[in-house]
Amino acid sequence: MEYRLVLDFGNTALKATIYRDGEVFAQTNLDAPTTEEILAFSTSKPIKCAILGSVVNHSPNIIAELAPLFPLIILGPTTPLPITNKYSTEDTLGYDRIAAAVQAWQLFPNTPVLAIVAGTCITYNVVDGNGNFLGGAISPGLHMRIEAMHEKTQKLPLIKLKGEHPLTGTTTETSLRSGVYNGTVAELEGMIYHYLKQYPGLNTVIGGGDATLLAEALKNVIFARPNLVAQGLYSILEYHVANHLL
Repeated sequence: MEYRLVLDFGNTALKATIYRDGEVFAQTNLDAPTTEEILAFSTSKPIKCAILGSVVNHSPNIIAELAPLFPLIILGPTTPLPITNKYSTEDTLGYDRIAAAVQAWQLFPNTPVLAIVAGTCITYNVVDGNGNFLGGAISPGLHMRIEAMHEKTQKLPLIKLKGEHPLTGTTTETSLRSGVYNGTVAELEGMIYHYLKQYPGLNTVIGGGDATLLAEALKNVIFARPNLVAQGLYSILEYHVANHLL
């Protein structure tokens, strides 16, 4: 049995996942990106290799302290990938976008794919039928929309996402929730429609913390994979193992 460690440091959550022979063996949310927490979670298993994807500032000590323990990939602009990165500004591309795109391509090889990550932001990430990552779009996530309406106005309350979201809200709270939820669903439907027109045969996959919630309204046109980013990181790691790149 071989164990792999995947570190997924996003804006909302810091996740550590141990894979065993291709399957999730254990997963946890870290309180902070520190070596101590990572090792407390992973040292009970003989980690063969690891990958780190991060969009947050973390101590460089993590890399320095983990690298001697096992081969460690830091996902960045020059990291070899199983798809071709055609993004014009590779150094500004979030690791979560490319990881999601890789995994969507793994799920539907040789077809165009749209990988959506619904987290702090909602990102749309396109890979064409030849395996070229082309880019996509970025918009505010559900919670960012809620917070923005409260923070940028004087009287709109800060609501919780959980609750009724009728199309026609009859209170300020349900009106806000309707705009956030139903408006986001309408955005997703419109974006998927236009991408599908541009890339016939497109398959769409959604991941991220709000993937399950949004996929409920899009069940006929989308595949929900909440662990899409972590699984993409794992696929990149396996690509390196298979091609002796570690």
